[in-house]
Amino acid sequence: MVQKLGPVKAPTPGVARRIVNTLRHGWPVEQIEEFQDASWIFVAVPDESLLSTLDELASANLSWQGKTLVILDTDIDSQDLNVFTLRQAAVATVSLLDSYSDLRLVIQSDSRTTKAIRKFTEGFRVLELRPGDKGAFLAGLTLASSIAMPIFAACVESLTNAGFTASEAASIAEHSLSRTRRAFHKAGRKGWQGPLARGDMRAVRRQWESLRRKDSHLADYFLQSATQSLEYFRQDPRWVSELDDLPRRNPRPAPLLASASGDR
Repeated sequence: MVQKLGPVKAPTPGVARRIVNTLRHGWPVEQIEEFQDASWIFVAVPDESLLSTLDELASANLSWQGKTLVILDTDIDSQDLNVFTLRQAAVATVSLLDSYSDLRLVIQSDSRTTKAIRKFTEGFRVLELRPGDKGAFLAGLTLASSIAMPIFAACVESLTNAGFTASEAASIAEHSLSRTRRAFHKAGRKGWQGPLARGDMRAVRRQWESLRRKDSHLADYFLQSATQSLEYFRQDPRWVSELDDLPRRNPRPAPLLASASGDR
């Protein structure tokens, strides 16, 4: 695709020249109107510059009919680019999925444009995302990363509180989460097991009390996570809030006291 590169615009002419020199294709331009003969326009800018760049493109004296506008590595939804579709342009967003052993792209566009983009993506595995669903896609990534990270951290901290080294705890946590992933892949929500899933109040309470003796903040997170898990799987979570009302278990019998010089 680089071999077919045409005009290149950047915040300054110097930056545009450096891009062209690095890629060894295309030529630097200073005005958006110099893209008039381009059938494809690719936009790759930092998130904080995207809206102003789109405004600049929309206000330029360009004929958009027959053009395809592709936004690279963006959180924006292709459905939000209707200012260009109303001018008869095709639009798409293309993002690289990180942390895969192979190269994977997520393309969001109509089927015709996606098919055309595939011609530029040889060597990539392409996943198609429907227009309007970028937010749900990004929310899924957030759940698997930013929201999952505290759960993993809490798991490791709970295990270290039990006496394992940090390395041992991380290994156990990683294995347990991998087993959970396999169970869900195999059985879906039916793969959800354990004391919480079966509503074993006393088992869950023993776990919570042990955490509370070690780390009250971790114990609170445990109860909050348990409640939210039950709610998400459409189960009644009220019994979790009742854990503190259950009779306390005495883990060892009271010692027998005898008098050294009792009456016979």
